[in-house]
Amino acid sequence: IGLAFSATMLASARDYYVAPTGDNQSDGSQSHPWQTLSYAASQGSAGDVVHVYSGSYNERVVFPHSGSLGQYITFRAVDAGSTIVDGSGLSVNGRQGIFEMRDRSYLRIEGFTLRNYSSDSNNAVPVGILIEGSGDGIELVANTIESIASTANVNQQRLGRDAHGIAVYGNANSPITNLLIRGNELKNLTLGSSEAMVLNGNIDGFRVLDNYVHDCDNIGIDAIGYEGTGPDDTLDQA
Repeated sequence: IGLAFSATMLASARDYYVAPTGDNQSDGSQSHPWQTLSYAASQGSAGDVVHVYSGSYNERVVFPHSGSLGQYITFRAVDAGSTIVDGSGLSVNGRQGIFEMRDRSYLRIEGFTLRNYSSDSNNAVPVGILIEGSGDGIELVANTIESIASTANVNQQRLGRDAHGIAVYGNANSPITNLLIRGNELKNLTLGSSEAMVLNGNIDGFRVLDNYVHDCDNIGIDAIGYEGTGPDDTLDQA
C-alpha cells in the first residue's frame, strides 16, 4: 500500500514552463509555456517543477502553495544569470519582497536574478526574497540579488531607511525550520540600517553556506534576535 501511494504521488508531479512570450491561457507545457511566474505559482503543487526560460519578468511573486516532505515545489531558472525578475516601477507597501513566502514549506528557488526593487519611503522595506511566519524546508540556491534599495531620508522623527537582499522573519509561534540559503550572490544593495541577509526571530535550524556578499552599504549576514520579531522573548532568536 505504501509503495502504491508513493508511486501515485510521484506520478502526479508535473513539469511546467514559463517564458516571456508565453500565454497564461495555455497548459504550461514546454511547447505552450505560461507567461508569468505569478500564474505559475498559483498552479504549482507538491512535487512540481517550474522551469523558467531566460528573459525579464516585471512582477512580484507571492507563493500561495507549499510542497510537502520529499515533494518540493521547485522554481528553477533554465539559464541561470539570464532569467531576471525585475522590480522596476513596482510599489513597495510595508515590507515586501520580489519573491515572497509567508507560512510556506518545501519550496526551492534556484538560479534567478532579482533586481531593481526600491523605495524612497520611510515606511517601505524592499526585499529581494522575503520569508515570513513559520514553515519548514525552504531552499534558496544560486540566486543573484542586486540593486535592492531604500533611498528614504532619515527624518526628524528618526524614521530610518531599510532594505534587504534576503530577509527571513520568524514571527509566528511555530518556527521556521530546515532553512537552506546556499550559493547566492548579494551585491550593490542600499540597505540603510539593515542587512544584506538577515535571519531574525523564531528560526530554529538553518544552513547559510557559500554565499557571496559584496558592495553593500551596511551589515552583510546577520542571525539575530530580541528585536520584537518573535511572538515572545523565548521565541525571538535565530
